[in-house]
Amino acid sequence: MTSTPIDLYLIDPPAFPHRVDIDPDELLALRLSIQTIGQLQPILVKRVGQRFEVIFGHRRYLAQRANFATTIDCVIEDNPTPDRDATTQLVENFERVDRPQWKKHARSRTHYTRSTETPENSRR
Repeated sequence: MTSTPIDLYLIDPPAFPHRVDIDPDELLALRLSIQTIGQLQPILVKRVGQRFEVIFGHRRYLAQRANFATTIDCVIEDNPTPDRDATTQLVENFERVDRPQWKKHARSRTHYTRSTETPENSRR
């Protein structure tokens, strides 16, 4: 996978983030890590019109915004689908070693319903 720097102002957070409870101390630690050693892994985004939306890497995206970065390293998903986006988010979060088991299971229960939702029909 080839990463590309993309302007942060062109990227939106995920419509259905699997991480809704981001610990401010963990985010600060990530910000400091990125400031010190750089962004080790690109985020995954998809095109939405003329903009991009985060598929995974939401915390890295937030950390870079908080660091007042102008760009972030991204991989652009070529064939996004709602089910693939949700699966990718779920797998990426399961891979995190610091994620408590109960949070992994709580998020997996919402996978199937969120994978077919769109921002428009989820607000009804």
